[in-house]
Amino acid sequence: MRERVRLTRQQLTERIDAGEVDTVVMAFPDHQGRLVGKRTTGGFFLDHVADEGTENCDYLLATDLDDTPLPGFRFTSYDQGYGDMLARADWTTVRLVPWVPKTALILCDLFDGVTGELIEVAPRSVLRRQVEAAGALGHLPMVGSEIEFHLYRDTYEEAHAKGYRDLQPHAPWFQDYHVLQTTKDEYLIGQMRRGLEAAGVDHGLDGEDHALLETLTATAVVVGHLRRRVEGATDAVADEVLDDAEGVLVGPGLDGLADVADATAVLHGLDAEAQT
Repeated sequence: MRERVRLTRQQLTERIDAGEVDTVVMAFPDHQGRLVGKRTTGGFFLDHVADEGTENCDYLLATDLDDTPLPGFRFTSYDQGYGDMLARADWTTVRLVPWVPKTALILCDLFDGVTGELIEVAPRSVLRRQVEAAGALGHLPMVGSEIEFHLYRDTYEEAHAKGYRDLQPHAPWFQDYHVLQTTKDEYLIGQMRRGLEAAGVDHGLDGEDHALLETLTATAVVVGHLRRRVEGATDAVADEVLDDAEGVLVGPGLDGLADVADATAVLHGLDAEAQT
């Protein structure tokens, strides 16, 4: 398997000191699988964030797709009063973001702002428990994602103004697997493919075009959105599986979680290019 592109804490510090990185994103997945969090300058990150983490309102784990806070959660609500969560760096997940200049991304675990306890309803915490449960049964979770999306010529602002109706599709008819149509799409799909490669995310083939549907297959864990499949593997064959599998392999140590939502970040991180 190709070596993944990650930085150690020391390497990140050196790149910030050298001016190669000037922005650090401390992010975590919400319940819709989207990355949320905060950006800081490199210097501020080293002085205040690296050890202490960032504060985030806990309503971020109690919203709908439109980021509207919802009632009825035991974890947090208007009635209880919203509190703070601490997002602390998982230092096994540091990587450069190829599609954003001089930027590093770190995935975080969430802790209660008052008690300091791990927030169990956070998606990464939930996934951690599932990995532990599978391990206790002698299974090695092997996770891959298939990301499907509709591609339109309208900008986000134009689509919103139309109420997301009567949008102009990028392909006017079915051209399934047609190289001509996928060549037309290459200005965007190519950026995604190259971005995944540069970020160290193993990915498969793209090319299906179900009329309006573009498919990008990437091996990443995108909490809340993706179909998950668990295949059993004994300890005796675990090393062989790790060497041969082209998917994201999540072990009890959560090393594989460095790829949580990377592919989603590609889709959101290329907004400017996609709309030109």
